[in-house]
Amino acid sequence: MIVYILMAMGGEAPAQTLAEFQQQAVANRATVQETRMKLEQSNLDIKIGQSPFWPALDLGYEAHSLNESSAYENDRHSQWNGSLSYNLFSGFRDKYNLEAAEQIQKAREYELQTVIENLKLSVAARYLALFANRQTLIVAEDQLSLLQKRHEDAQHRHSVGLIKRSDVLKLKVEMDNAYLVREKSQADYDKSINLLKHAVGAGVQAQEITFSELKDIPELKAGSHYRDVMFRQRSEIKALEMVIQSRMKTAQAFRSAYYPQINLSLGYRQYGDDYAWGTSTEVEDEARFYTSLDLNLFDGFRKGNTAKRYDLDVRRAQLDLAELKNLLSTTLDNALLDFEVSLENLSVTLNAISQAEENLRVVELSFEEGVETATEVLDAIYFLSRAKMNFIKAKSTVFLNYYQILRNIEGFAAEDSAEQ
Repeated sequence: MIVYILMAMGGEAPAQTLAEFQQQAVANRATVQETRMKLEQSNLDIKIGQSPFWPALDLGYEAHSLNESSAYENDRHSQWNGSLSYNLFSGFRDKYNLEAAEQIQKAREYELQTVIENLKLSVAARYLALFANRQTLIVAEDQLSLLQKRHEDAQHRHSVGLIKRSDVLKLKVEMDNAYLVREKSQADYDKSINLLKHAVGAGVQAQEITFSELKDIPELKAGSHYRDVMFRQRSEIKALEMVIQSRMKTAQAFRSAYYPQINLSLGYRQYGDDYAWGTSTEVEDEARFYTSLDLNLFDGFRKGNTAKRYDLDVRRAQLDLAELKNLLSTTLDNALLDFEVSLENLSVTLNAISQAEENLRVVELSFEEGVETATEVLDAIYFLSRAKMNFIKAKSTVFLNYYQILRNIEGFAAEDSAEQ
């Protein structure tokens, strides 16, 4: 019976693994697609940030109507003009704005990885819930089968006067209760299938799942190893570091206000004697090239205060990063502790199953000899079922804690690569 619980149930059809479910979720869930769209927007922001490095080309047309002509212009006249301009210097504002956009784009990439890792952990939790509910259903069916067998034996023994009718009734009551437990376990199992379907955004063939990942208990390295890996590759940390860099670039871009603006322009204007484009016999076409230099000398301390505000934004983000690292480190430490405790619990429950099975065997032999009553049999069956349930819970908790540790170090991607 222990082996039956330890081994996952499989069929002839190809198995569906946890990694496959996680890949389906990444491909199907709208939350991932939405984050990908944010990443696309960041790519467009970079292209927008590149636009100031190109010259600007403008074309305009004007039509005028007066109540009467004058010596200088007809009552109906028009003009069109074109200009080509280019910014020579803007205090490096465009350069820093572009670099800030590039840092935000990198932060969006890490944000996408965060969403994917969280989704994979959610799928893993639903996968474990399906495993636990399937094994719970097996235990409930075994308990009902044992009670049905005991009840049939008791009826036969009562018919020949070996046991009291009260023993038969006790077994019947517990058998009916076991039937209700089995029905509830079946419903919980069906619901866990539906929840896994929602998590992956696709159908689930539960009968094809072998839970092969849960056969071997995972082993962990030293806690310092996981902390180093977490600080090195955790997406939230990298994303916030990119945000800090972006804010620093934005602050540098604002300081361009302290520098002069230098622009070059080339313009051309043509006057027409009517609304239609054409030339004028009296007004010549005009081509003009000019350079402009603008520098603000005083703006009521706006630049200085705004620069301080940007610096505070950078400092706030740096404090957020320190707080995030502290929180993630604490979460990892607790996950490692939970894993060690769950391993100990798993070892205890394995021993408890062996003892409960031996106890049931002895009690059944004594009951057949008339030494024990139905109450002792019922207690022995209950103790065995409880031991199995504790084992299922302990094993599920071991793997849930392990997957939480993987999430802390962004380890699901490494797990996928190892399986491939």
